[in-house]
Amino acid sequence: MRLASSSAKLSIMVVIASLCDDARIELLKRACESVRAAAGDYDYSIFVVANGTRVSSSVLDWLATKPDTRVIRMRSGSHPWPGASVRKWPTASFSRSLMTTMN
Repeated sequence: MRLASSSAKLSIMVVIASLCDDARIELLKRACESVRAAAGDYDYSIFVVANGTRVSSSVLDWLATKPDTRVIRMRSGSHPWPGASVRKWPTASFSRSLMTTMN
């Protein structure tokens, strides 16, 4: 991708859909670390869509300690495409306010 200006900085938003149960915490940690490593010097945010009925409070507590990670809690099962739940968010401030109301 070619940027119009060398001063322009890309922002990356990664959405990870997960059951967030205890059996998957190591996979979720690995996915988050992979995003951090790949982002390098770019601004980034990780949105974890915790869906279903098996979500673990210990996994949510761990996610809450990560300043670059936001959690969206969905009581229903997985959406066919996790980005569909956030693709209409025009700005980061809007997404933060929406997440606050969803938690």
